[in-house]
Amino acid sequence: MNSPSHMGGSGRRGSGQRSSGLRSRGFAALYDWATNAKERLEFGPIRRRLLQDVSGDVLDIGAGTGANIPYYPAAVTVTALEPNPYMRRRGTRRSGLASVTWIAGIAEDLPFPDKSFDAVVCTLVLCSVTDVEQALAEAHRVLRDQGRLIFFEHVVSRRLHKVQNLLNPLWKFIADGCNLHRDTRAHIETAGFQIQALAETQISPIMPAIFGWAVKR
Repeated sequence: MNSPSHMGGSGRRGSGQRSSGLRSRGFAALYDWATNAKERLEFGPIRRRLLQDVSGDVLDIGAGTGANIPYYPAAVTVTALEPNPYMRRRGTRRSGLASVTWIAGIAEDLPFPDKSFDAVVCTLVLCSVTDVEQALAEAHRVLRDQGRLIFFEHVVSRRLHKVQNLLNPLWKFIADGCNLHRDTRAHIETAGFQIQALAETQISPIMPAIFGWAVKR
């Protein structure tokens, strides 16, 4: 992975919102089915690349149905935070080598002391948190000095941002609060992180994505 230049190329989009009701149950039921092909062909290799070298205590924010779990090394201890109870229920069935503890919670109000984790993982989640700046501030707070923020997120398109803006209200409703057009790289940098490695890929024609890691400044 280039550092920090570009190169071409979660679990669900875990939400910072408190999920409940029929829509959350339906989204949880359909998510793995809807993303199965993407996970096998595209997302899985990215997750493996990002997570193969993590160590220590890891917080997986918006862990969804646990798509990251198979890619964690055996030696790490993972806390998987997910607000949707139906997602958590499915995630607890996901097998992997690492020790994983599932808890309810939202990204904007992490129930952990300062400097609790060696790595915070956000994969397809920052698009749907209610307050992305607060979520990243919380990630920064719970990371130990020189801890890593590991991210895989779809972002605003430089060429098609007007199309994203037009489609966003409908997409947000369908995709359980997901936003098409967040400038997540800028949010990461302004939250007190220094990006060390960054790569680009394309999830769909109107959905570019970035993945890599940043260190706590």
